[in-house]
Amino acid sequence: GRAIRPEFEFSTAASLQRRLLDDLVHEYSFCLRHLDGAGREFVHRLQARFQIENIKVLLRGLLEHAPFEVVREQLIPLPRELILDAQALLEAETLDAFARGLPGGLPRKQLQSAIAAHHDPAGAFFWEAALDGGYFRGLLDQVERLVAAEKELIEPLVRQEIEKFHLQLAVRGKFNHGYAVESLAPLGVPGSGAAGERFKIMLAANDISAVAKAGLGCVFDELPAAFGTAETASSI
Repeated sequence: GRAIRPEFEFSTAASLQRRLLDDLVHEYSFCLRHLDGAGREFVHRLQARFQIENIKVLLRGLLEHAPFEVVREQLIPLPRELILDAQALLEAETLDAFARGLPGGLPRKQLQSAIAAHHDPAGAFFWEAALDGGYFRGLLDQVERLVAAEKELIEPLVRQEIEKFHLQLAVRGKFNHGYAVESLAPLGVPGSGAAGERFKIMLAANDISAVAKAGLGCVFDELPAAFGTAETASSI
């Protein structure tokens, strides 16, 4: 903390993380004051990523019946246009009611679609993945509205984020949480081109090492040197 922000005293890692998050949120706000058009909408969507994170905090609080006072401390302070009615969401009587209380847009639609399609009880991971999938789908749509020079620079970064989301969805969803491929497939980002095809390969993989290998060249450049050993492959 002293090396990064020497003007502040940090007593915990969490307080340092909170300071860095606040700095990033304010940096986005600064950029938004100097942008217009599609560029402004794109950066606003980047900032709205923190609203999704707050929604996920509230979702976990709802599922765990956590007190509002406890959950409130975990929320990221955001600009007025991204503030949620946190107490109302936390007090929603059902998951459907929670979803209806969210701001309009693809994350809410993706969550509502997941709720409608997945009738068995599911944990927070599943619903959070639906929110993330909606966010990345909207981000990819926003990239298409950028001017050519900006799109050329930004699109590869966004697509790599989607590839990372797909890999984590396959690894955690299938191998850590035990969800069926049929349940996970709709959570991916539709219209993501080659990333969508790789996601199918990742979901069909028989083990985590095969998922990782499918991500070579798109999620990361190379696997760890010891990846080929039995111990490493079984523990990733």
